[in-house]
Amino acid sequence: MRLPALFLKVALQSGRLTPAPTFLRRQQAGHFENPLSIIDELLLLAEIRKADIMTQPIDMALVVDEALMRLGLMIEEYQPEIELPDAWPAARGYSPWVEEVWANYLSNAMKYGGRPPRIECGATALDEGVVRFWVRDKAY
Repeated sequence: MRLPALFLKVALQSGRLTPAPTFLRRQQAGHFENPLSIIDELLLLAEIRKADIMTQPIDMALVVDEALMRLGLMIEEYQPEIELPDAWPAARGYSPWVEEVWANYLSNAMKYGGRPPRIECGATALDEGVVRFWVRDKAY
């Protein structure tokens, strides 16, 4: 999986794949950076029984921003209204996997959250220091 994605990235950057303007080639090629990372993370997930994954404090604002950047083309298409909290509670986890969950939830909310999608993201503190993060679409 990594080789085809890498090939497409190089082809887009070189301009051999499409006669698109330079700024568009850069934007398209940039979208292959994260898929390569996602492939690496999925391979790591497949090896979870053999690997020790270290959880760390997560900057949830940064993780959500990264997920939204990945969904840039979808955001451009659906024009969602996205409401984010001013501050996120502290949490621990493995950022690449948490980002993947956010991207999945946000893309689903855009697809199924009405037109234009109205999306609210937030967090709820539970017992014993556990935090539940959530995405809610406000479909009409």
